[in-house]
Amino acid sequence: MGKAKAKPVVWIEEGCIGCGLCAHYCPTVFQLNAVTDESRVRGAARCDGVTDGNAYRRSPLVEGLPATVREEVGEVIADCPMHTVRMSG
Repeated sequence: MGKAKAKPVVWIEEGCIGCGLCAHYCPTVFQLNAVTDESRVRGAARCDGVTDGNAYRRSPLVEGLPATVREEVGEVIADCPMHTVRMSG
């Protein structure tokens, strides 16, 4: 049998300046924290349901997100001015 495809994990490293680019390109996965103006990975998009940068927990994304999410996150990674957004899987 073939291996099951790993669920993608998206996280934000320290250094986010809260420009909002990620939330604009991929609002399904990212949101801006209204208090700190830093981007966060939405709890609704993560298996653990926690909204934060996901840099420590590295919770994978939930199944059932739009098929375009990987491409949108890829655009965020390419265009993030601080290069703080990461994805594996």
